[in-house]
Amino acid sequence: FVTQRLTKYPLLIEPLIKTSKDNKEEQEALQRALALVKEILIEVDAQVAEKEKEDRKLEIYNKIDAKSYTVHRGLKFKKSDILQGNRSLKFEGVAMLMQGRGKMQVVLVIVLSDVLFFLQENSQKYSFFTPDNKAGVVSLQKLLVREKAGQESRGIYLISSNPADPEMFELKVHKPKDKQIWIQAIRAAVQNCPEDEDDSIALSSEEKLLHAKQNQIKDLVGLLRQKDIEQALLLEEKMSLQLRLLASAGLDPPSPPSYRHLVSENADASQMWKEVLTAVQEVSQLASSLYTTGTNLSRSVSSAGEHQSDAYVSPILPKRAETFGGFDNSNQGPLKLLGKKLSSSSATPAGTPDLENLKPGDSKLFVSRLQERLPYRNCAISATPPVTNGNLLSNDQHLTTAPDIPALLSLGREQQYAAIQLSHYVYTLLCIISQLMTTNESLQAQIATMKGGGDSTKYKHNQQLEELRNLQDRLTAEKAAWNTT
Repeated sequence: FVTQRLTKYPLLIEPLIKTSKDNKEEQEALQRALALVKEILIEVDAQVAEKEKEDRKLEIYNKIDAKSYTVHRGLKFKKSDILQGNRSLKFEGVAMLMQGRGKMQVVLVIVLSDVLFFLQENSQKYSFFTPDNKAGVVSLQKLLVREKAGQESRGIYLISSNPADPEMFELKVHKPKDKQIWIQAIRAAVQNCPEDEDDSIALSSEEKLLHAKQNQIKDLVGLLRQKDIEQALLLEEKMSLQLRLLASAGLDPPSPPSYRHLVSENADASQMWKEVLTAVQEVSQLASSLYTTGTNLSRSVSSAGEHQSDAYVSPILPKRAETFGGFDNSNQGPLKLLGKKLSSSSATPAGTPDLENLKPGDSKLFVSRLQERLPYRNCAISATPPVTNGNLLSNDQHLTTAPDIPALLSLGREQQYAAIQLSHYVYTLLCIISQLMTTNESLQAQIATMKGGGDSTKYKHNQQLEELRNLQDRLTAEKAAWNTT
């Protein structure tokens, strides 16, 4: 058994791969082994570099003057703070720090895992350097690194956008080719910088407040949708009672409609829009038909020649008993009033008995005459009770003679069906409007909550803006170089 250093393993495996071309399985195994060895070498190199940086950090710590300090966020930053919080050395380099009035100071820039500061060497000892009227320690949180425009420029801008200590520093490296190394190293440290404790506490409190607001909005919207469902159920129940009222009068009502699907949270917007258009159109037509039949204007005169014909009869103004609100003659049934209107609005054809003079055996003829003069939109007349001496008799005759008869039963059959349909479409619109209002209020509350939330992504936006500016500066420099050539 022969042992070798890890760095020698690739040199041993690569010749074996070349000599095993005939054996595909062995060659694939050796290639996998070579890839794994390279991964191990990369990890070993990283650990060695980390150990060297740790040793260098201790060396810097030992060389700093014990009496030297600077200020960070209003507190003293001493050499002992370098070892606190598991801080690790990320980058170091010598550069010139630009100060006021064109002065430059050679400093050692130290970049730790969360802070950046400057050291000045004097007699093989380090001391903290504080720029004029600026902080000596810069937090890496919200730190922007921007290169100075110009191909031969050696300048780097460090911009701290932290509201606690906003500062800007200008550094000049020794060689232009070193500028990108500095920028990449500092940006990598900023990218991997741990979150500030104060910021994390503030962010956690803001997140808790935001979650509490979102939960409250969710609960309130849930209550609103529950009320919408309850309203839909009440309208379904009301519609069912109206249909039962028609059935008690001897009519054949349609099946009760359902409104619960209209207040669903996941309702289709296009389908809801179609429902609204259909309901509005039907309501307009039904309201028009109710008005014309109620005022005895169902038959309009379309030509001047009809005024001169013998068949033309001037429209009669409606009596109070024929409206929805009054009952001057409660002994007359609704269909008898309708029969009078039909007989007075047009002349009776020859050989056809009048509606009021029908005999008890002519009930079928009455129904056929009524169907000819009042064609229904959506349903036909059911069986009609027999007529005796011009009076309509039914099993519930007390309903037509009682003074407190419901207004729905006082209408003609066509008007009753039209009123039921009108109620249905109005209830449909009510449910749709309630659902849309609830959705709108939910979205407005969510938008207001998000607008009031924290700006946790502000740094990412600033970083992207900084990269855009760097690309623009590079493009400008390349254009200038191209124009000079």
